[in-house]
Amino acid sequence: RLAALERQGLRLRLRIAGKVITMNAAPLTLGVLTPHAAAGPETEIPGMTRAGVDVVLARVWPPADAGLVPPSAAADLRALTTLPALDQALASLREGPVDVLAYASTSSGYVLGHRAEGRLIEHLRHRAGVPVVSSGAAATQALQACGVRRVALVHPPWFGDDIDRLGAAYFRDQGFD
Repeated sequence: RLAALERQGLRLRLRIAGKVITMNAAPLTLGVLTPHAAAGPETEIPGMTRAGVDVVLARVWPPADAGLVPPSAAADLRALTTLPALDQALASLREGPVDVLAYASTSSGYVLGHRAEGRLIEHLRHRAGVPVVSSGAAATQALQACGVRRVALVHPPWFGDDIDRLGAAYFRDQGFD
């Protein structure tokens, strides 16, 4: 099937984590990991993609000892970035192959900080064997590519001041005002 598509000249170019990846367009399957209580990814992410991109979503659940609460505080978000929680969500995506993986939780990136978020991306890349991007890192790259120097954050009302402060620090630590 891939050879037939290649003969037809169907190719796809992706820019992920600063690298350009060219692949046969056959369609692309995007695996998305997102917190268990995140509002909207099932409709938002497919709505942002083009034809030929299938979106498969897996929820990240906290470890059993963490309790099941909406992840709106730093400790709750941090529990969703533990390796066991991520590996469990990743395993649910392995029922079918994915071509690229996204960790869709910008606020988790705020809690971790961009350096630890980079390590999380590397862990997922190693475990999944495909390119991985996080929403926070993608936003940062897009803002930098557009020459943005100052960022204003607006969060949903269920996030407290601690998440606002962590979000500001996340972008400030990467050179934004």
